Amino acid sequence: MTHKPGEAGELSDHLPRRKKGGRPAATDKDDKVFRAIELRAKGLSFDEISTAIGVGKTTVHRWLIGKDSFQNRSTAEQFRNKAEPDGETPN
Repeated sequence: MTHKPGEAGELSDHLPRRKKGGRPAATDKDDKVFRAIELRAKGLSFDEISTAIGVGKTTVHRWLIGKDSFQNRSTAEQFRNKAEPDGETPN
């Protein structure tokens, strides 16, 4: 035993610090997403957008398809799961 009970402190103080895995987020991602949205609104294809902003076509597709699918849903669909219960539906 290296310390008396109650004197050891927190376990995290005695464990090595580890960095989380994965690639760090790009610092200019928000700017690139905004630019991709602008270019898509002008009618450019995913390939043209990816070349213009310097990211992969799959990345542009992932950014914009999520946005397009959200905008194309009706208002009721967008907020369906966030509504408060009305008290009429049995639980």
